[in-house]
Amino acid sequence: MADVPSNRSERTVLTYVKVDFHGEWEYHFDEYSFRPVRETAELLVVTEAPTGTLITHWFVVRRRPDLPGGGIVTTDNVIVPKGENIVYIPERCVRKEPGDQTECG
Repeated sequence: MADVPSNRSERTVLTYVKVDFHGEWEYHFDEYSFRPVRETAELLVVTEAPTGTLITHWFVVRRRPDLPGGGIVTTDNVIVPKGENIVYIPERCVRKEPGDQTECG
């Protein structure tokens, strides 16, 4: 994956039908907060348009640096709040296509 510089103003919040994490991810805290284990990881989010059509959004999520002393900024992670149907992504979509483009297996 390409080396993409960090831009803290890049944020996306979507109402999802499905969230598909590719690669290795770490889980943090009770907020359902995830971040890539490696430098980047791919995330697919399937949403539903007002017409009922499904749309798949692709994201390349970068692992942000830890704070001095080992802390992390929670909003630098992908957050899927418990009991809500939204996903908070600290990136902009790199591509989208009609339909559910996720795969099983």
